[in-house]
Amino acid sequence: MALHATGGRDISADAGADRTALWGDGLGLLKLHPIFGAGFNQMAEIIGKTAHNSVIVCAAELGFFGLFFWSLFLLPTVRDAMAVASPTGLTDAVALPVDESPYAYIAPSTERLDKEAIGAWDA
Repeated sequence: MALHATGGRDISADAGADRTALWGDGLGLLKLHPIFGAGFNQMAEIIGKTAHNSVIVCAAELGFFGLFFWSLFLLPTVRDAMAVASPTGLTDAVALPVDESPYAYIAPSTERLDKEAIGAWDA
């Protein structure tokens, strides 16, 4: 398995030259159409191939306008990751009321979290 870790692909500067050339072509397309881009799914039509980089493809095809709205989908993920990583964002566990109905076994159980132990994970 270790002998075929690259899946038959070459690992060298020459092997990545076509990829960086496509990134450059995508940025060049963004320079030609900066506001609204070249159009959705047009990078492959204009250049002949598509860059395997979501940011470059989005910027080239949708311009800065589309890139702005596309990046808004990433912000909640970054915000949530920062909140989880922050030791001050931790709170004590709140016990949920236990329902005495026949479906009580479905109710999630809660465990008390030790804020100091979780804060030590940051170190």
